[in-house]
Amino acid sequence: MQPLIPNKDIYKSDRTTKPEAYMALGPGFTRWNIFTAVDKDFHYTRRQLIGQVISERLMRVFEQIMTVQIDLFIRNLLRECQRFNPFDISTTARQLGLDIAGILVFGYNMQLQIDKKNHFMLMVLDSGILASNFGL
Repeated sequence: MQPLIPNKDIYKSDRTTKPEAYMALGPGFTRWNIFTAVDKDFHYTRRQLIGQVISERLMRVFEQIMTVQIDLFIRNLLRECQRFNPFDISTTARQLGLDIAGILVFGYNMQLQIDKKNHFMLMVLDSGILASNFGL
């Protein structure tokens, strides 16, 4: 029996069913995208488009923006810890993640970590995920 070589045997194999597995994740997946594309040419063109956005150079620029958001996250944690009251860190971490994602994807800082006016976005996101899970 030959040893498994992951890069060759899994990732470059025509026999993998990764796209079918992604499409089975839910009824909302009805179109091919970068993750679900079976056609290699389609996947290549989509990957090239995404690669322009997530290049190493641009990620280095975005690193500074992330550092500002992470510093804010740490300051918020410190403030909560100094109160000596238990708190749910998952909410704070989620706000950090959505702030970073909003800046990266939309170029808009929702300021969830510092302002409560956009906190409704957390409930909207939860509702969307719930609806997606039930296929609505």
